[in-house]
Amino acid sequence: GDLSALMAVWYARVMGLPVGTIICSCNENTMLWNLLHKGELRTDTLAVRTHTPNCDYAVPYGLERLIFATLGREETKRFCETCRVGGSYCLESKQREVLSEGIYVSVVSDKRMASTIPNLYKTTGFVADPYTALAYSGLIDYRAATGESRQALILREDHPVISLQFVAECMNLTPAELRQLLD
Repeated sequence: GDLSALMAVWYARVMGLPVGTIICSCNENTMLWNLLHKGELRTDTLAVRTHTPNCDYAVPYGLERLIFATLGREETKRFCETCRVGGSYCLESKQREVLSEGIYVSVVSDKRMASTIPNLYKTTGFVADPYTALAYSGLIDYRAATGESRQALILREDHPVISLQFVAECMNLTPAELRQLLD
């Protein structure tokens, strides 16, 4: 949905921070995955509502910054014009390679994200908010796909209290029990 964190890490890597692969997790709004894996993004679709509403964008917020940084000004103009009129924004395979270099995109369903919250608590004692569970699930996907096992940094989005009712339901607790657990 929002590529602000991805771009911050991307620029930090360009400036010399030793960052490996940047892992981006999408919810059911798979537009970034479609662009990086299939080379096409529909700019005239509607986003699906999920439990991670900051990711519920039909066109990923800030994608023009990644396109500008990797593919240049003219390609960014073409992308913005496609967004303005609606339709399909397509990349050639070489452009897709350049755009996706050093980025791994995973798609995580709401159901899987919701099951990650209690599983993460059971194994680590950490209570995750929906966005952290989404990111953690993407990390698990990346490790499964690549065999990579190095330490990873997850940029936490929210505190679980922001989504208290939902996180409590995922953990089979009442909101009061979860609040007590968090205190």
